[in-house]
Amino acid sequence: MTTKTPKKTRTGTKITGLIAVVALVFAGWTGLWFYVASVLQSEIESHLASRHPDDPSISCKDLSIRGFPFRLSAHCQSVDMIFEQEQARIKGEALFAIAQIYAPRHILFEAQGPFEIESPLYRASLIANWTRFQGSLRFSDKRIERLSVVIADPDVRFTTENEIRSLIRSNSLEFHARPTPDIPDGSNDIDLALSAQAINAQTPLPPLSGTELMVRAQIKAAPELPAGSLPQILKIWHEAGGRLEVTKGSLSDKSALADLTGTFFLTPDLTLNGRGTLFTAITGPGTSALTQMAALLTFLGAGADRDGQAGTEAEFRIENDRIRLESLDLGPAPRLFR
Repeated sequence: MTTKTPKKTRTGTKITGLIAVVALVFAGWTGLWFYVASVLQSEIESHLASRHPDDPSISCKDLSIRGFPFRLSAHCQSVDMIFEQEQARIKGEALFAIAQIYAPRHILFEAQGPFEIESPLYRASLIANWTRFQGSLRFSDKRIERLSVVIADPDVRFTTENEIRSLIRSNSLEFHARPTPDIPDGSNDIDLALSAQAINAQTPLPPLSGTELMVRAQIKAAPELPAGSLPQILKIWHEAGGRLEVTKGSLSDKSALADLTGTFFLTPDLTLNGRGTLFTAITGPGTSALTQMAALLTFLGAGADRDGQAGTEAEFRIENDRIRLESLDLGPAPRLFR
């Protein structure tokens, strides 16, 4: 006589087997995750410790890897970056980056302010703060595929031994970069876009109130993620014939606007050179810095029309270590590094 196994017993056996398989998979995944996290932490610490002499010195306090079970996130309680050739130092609060295990080439990152920027060249420092600083980075083996940074309520203050005062602040700041689409193989051009809303600035900058910024530009012949200091990277870019093509650089408020287009490049000593066209227009009542600039340009330039707006156009040049607007000398050209 054959004895049949009760249906409930067979079902219970299957469930028990399934639970065992899930437990084994979970245990294996847990072990793998913690192994990968340990390797990642060791790699980050090793990379920071064994930098090239020309690279920035970066220290990460209390580095930890989190995000179990499906993410890997590196957390620094504070960061300290020393740029020897640039003669600058940046100290900041918490910084962390996150990547999904199934998409390791897409990194999300956040930073908590304030960050302080100081240099022995000056007797002052800048303190940058914000309510939110978030970014996204996609990259391949050879280059960055897309970089986006969004900052809410950025506020930069100028500080000395005797005072702290607001330098420039805004409601929002966005920056985006990507390789230029549909370019020949071997080229490495990068599209840039920068925007800021409700900018307010005080001296020593030109006074601005409720001003909007919008920049669209293209970096030609950009280096492919080279190692070394920023001056070295810029020299590589210069030697490759690199240049910055500004297709639109606009500042506007309720009373006026200024719009710059042109092509700019670096000399061997990293001085900015180039030329372009500055268009200004008075768009409403007011006495802002942009309004005063537009009024001045009516005596220097010629009447023009841009995007349906009547205004004045003048030649803008940076050459021979001077900045010139038509016949008006505006002062020495900026040198990026001393």
